[in-house]
Amino acid sequence: LVDNVKAAYYSVSYTISNAIMILVLSINNALVPYIYKSLENGNYRDVKNKTNPIIVFITVPLLLVMLFAPEIIYIFAGNNYLDAIYVIPPVTVSVYFVFIYSLFSSVEYYHQKTWAISLGTTICALLNIVLNYIGINRYGYHAAGYTTLICYIALAIVHYIFYKRIIKKTGSEPIYNNKLILLVGMGLLISMTICTTLYSNFLLRYIIAFLIFIIL
Repeated sequence: LVDNVKAAYYSVSYTISNAIMILVLSINNALVPYIYKSLENGNYRDVKNKTNPIIVFITVPLLLVMLFAPEIIYIFAGNNYLDAIYVIPPVTVSVYFVFIYSLFSSVEYYHQKTWAISLGTTICALLNIVLNYIGINRYGYHAAGYTTLICYIALAIVHYIFYKRIIKKTGSEPIYNNKLILLVGMGLLISMTICTTLYSNFLLRYIIAFLIFIIL
């Protein structure tokens, strides 16, 4: 839908954001056996207590990638690709929702509801194609970052619905802290909006990064 230069800009941003995806999916892969064992033993509260700090923890690298997008692009691709910095925030935040949908889908896998996973993925894949076609034609290649985010949010919501149905059907306790998941997600979306307005303010971005390290 756009020229090769714009496609290259988007590819660089998407690749950088996907580096964080590797970290997040590695955490999820380590969690899955523990979640299965806890579900088998009925230790639902233990899962919630273990996943709460992890949900908060993964926001830190996401925030830092969004804050330092100009520097990261400059290091990995050079000045010619600086226009791509505005793709990084939405794609980076989408990594969080990938992690969340993975938590919900783990419960679906455990209960052998793989049809729900296939259905959710198909719906969101079709949504992604439609939104990309409309968004890129109207707003340019930057829209692809936001359509990616919207589709992963939709995927998380779809799997949350299936997860709730399983919880209700099995009569088990809630496995995850839904309020925390929602609050962290909203916080990241607000941070994404703020970060995109701060890229021209070098000093303020570094002060915020310093405060994050102090809090940690």
